[in-house]
Amino acid sequence: MKELFEGTLGAREQKLSAGIDRRKRLGNSGAKPPEEQRYAIPGGRPQQPSRADAGSEQAKRRLCDQIRGTDIEAWLAAADPQNLWFNTAVGQEFQRRGWGLKWLRERMANERLASIGKEATP
Repeated sequence: MKELFEGTLGAREQKLSAGIDRRKRLGNSGAKPPEEQRYAIPGGRPQQPSRADAGSEQAKRRLCDQIRGTDIEAWLAAADPQNLWFNTAVGQEFQRRGWGLKWLRERMANERLASIGKEATP
């Protein structure tokens, strides 16, 4: 039994040393894998956007796609030059899909009612 174990161990050692020798030969032959090219970035490591930033960008794209070519887009261009309402709607859209468009519709309706009320009062 002891002889069988020693024989198996000797075969394992031979296989391991053959693998190491082969790696040494490949390393000495100059066949190296291409290295990654790294560029210096001013200010340190490149920052990946956080999940919140990525989600906010997705909400913004969804909302832009929903209002493109509608009267809401024209109303926002005229009534919201600083994008305050649009940014609020993006926040609503970020919280839950569809809420941004709903919020903009309600805001536009309230603004129209307010302007009608101003015209009606002398």
